[in-house]
Amino acid sequence: MNVNVLRFKTVVLWHDCNKTSKIKKILNKQKFKSMIDQIQFNLCQKNYVALAWKRERVGYILLTIMLILFICGAFYFFIYLTTPRLETMWQIDREDSIIQNMSDYDKFLNQSIDKSNIVVEVIDGDTIMLENGSKIRLIGINAPEKGYSHYTEAKEIVKSLILLKHVRLESDSENIDDYGRLLRYVFVDDIFVNLWLVEQGYANVFRESGLKYENQLKEAETSARLKELGMWEKSRYSGHIIVLKFNYNAEGDDDENLNDEYVILQNVGDAPLNMTGWTIKDEGSNIFTFQGYILPTDEVVMLHTGSGSNTGNKIFWNKKGSVWNNKEDAIYLRDEEEKLVLYLKYS
Repeated sequence: MNVNVLRFKTVVLWHDCNKTSKIKKILNKQKFKSMIDQIQFNLCQKNYVALAWKRERVGYILLTIMLILFICGAFYFFIYLTTPRLETMWQIDREDSIIQNMSDYDKFLNQSIDKSNIVVEVIDGDTIMLENGSKIRLIGINAPEKGYSHYTEAKEIVKSLILLKHVRLESDSENIDDYGRLLRYVFVDDIFVNLWLVEQGYANVFRESGLKYENQLKEAETSARLKELGMWEKSRYSGHIIVLKFNYNAEGDDDENLNDEYVILQNVGDAPLNMTGWTIKDEGSNIFTFQGYILPTDEVVMLHTGSGSNTGNKIFWNKKGSVWNNKEDAIYLRDEEEKLVLYLKYS
């Protein structure tokens, strides 16, 4: 008998019968025509015994897995019902923490924000008034004075930035100026107002030595000057006149020897310069205006700080005190259109 046929028949009998004895009884009815058939039968019988053992083993494994799953499920169910869920506890703790942090932050804001720092008036480009009556002078800068070029622009731009807004104030080494104004850096939102005015050419740096933002202010002024922004717009006479000599430190007490404080300008252009309406100014608010003066080619004019009678190339400012700072200052010479003819800084 073909071994494959025998295996097929045996498989069928295996599924129909539950006991090995019954299988043997049925299989014994087969007529083995040769010793080879008997051997094949014996081999098949051994295979089916092994198959039965494997089937019982698989059953034990499946039963064990089901028992483990049942135990795990029962344990989870017990924990779920008897213990508060960690996630809920974490959420509650987190919400409590957020509420506490927000409360602490509100307290911090109430303590750190001075509600009186509301700007109610902009006096000019570098001076403002607060709601509490304090006058604030923007430290480290100087905006144009009333009646001069860019005064209106500087004032209006400051209005647009901070009027009726809360500002943050920051002090430096000096607290109050000679006029009783508080010297402060002014911040609104993310804008550093003092620095921004210098960057845009609406103000120049004023006696910056020793200030905490000295470097930033200097760099901003240099950038605005090179770009000729605002007050740094050059005159058509730029390069036609130079500072021939500048004696900013008079001998002895400057205030007692005002006429030894002087500046000499020379016309190096190829035509006379009508300087009527021209102004010369320091970094502060000292301004001299030339009246009816024409400077011939290659000639000089000497401007003294003190008093005297104007004669020829000598002109007197008639100031009661010294103008030029001995440590550092700058000359701004502007034409009748208030455009920059000459700029000289010393330190």
